[in-house]
Amino acid sequence: MHLSEILTAELSAFRARHGLDRLDIIETGTIRNTGEAYRINDGWSTLTFVDHVSDDGGTYLGIDLNVDAAVAVLKDHGLIHQAEFMQGHSIDVLSGLLGEGGNAAMFDVAFLDSDNDSGLILHEYLIVSRLMNSPGLIMVDDVDPDSTGVVKGHQIIPWLDAHGTPYRLEKRHGDGYETGVLIIEV
Repeated sequence: MHLSEILTAELSAFRARHGLDRLDIIETGTIRNTGEAYRINDGWSTLTFVDHVSDDGGTYLGIDLNVDAAVAVLKDHGLIHQAEFMQGHSIDVLSGLLGEGGNAAMFDVAFLDSDNDSGLILHEYLIVSRLMNSPGLIMVDDVDPDSTGVVKGHQIIPWLDAHGTPYRLEKRHGDGYETGVLIIEV
């Protein structure tokens, strides 16, 4: 399956399992290339999420160092009014969302896809887990525990194992490669 198919199925199943009418979604790492050729490999998860909240209700917040490509794609698809973006380093923005005194913005779904950096992904997870409603769904793209090149999961999976946090890994296909989506329900 391609990323958009996995995300669509996960969002629908999560809503059905928990009787949720709408989802508030946060994503680190948004669309970075506007060309259609990037849709499958880059996943264009931003478009999938914003399309979902447009159809089924909820909110979308995307965080990236540069959100220009994501804004352009959503404008082209007539969905820009359904999305909010914060431009900046994911750790800084996520930490800011925690607010002073522990008042945090709350989300139902988080998708972590900012960079191929295992330490960054674990750090994002530790912060975003404090921003989640219960139940919540946290997903990480491009996780392949056996890869030496794709390292996003190399710290978070051992951390989840050490803390007894259940998860599963769904295989996804790109154009000429296979990777995984790490799925954690909180």
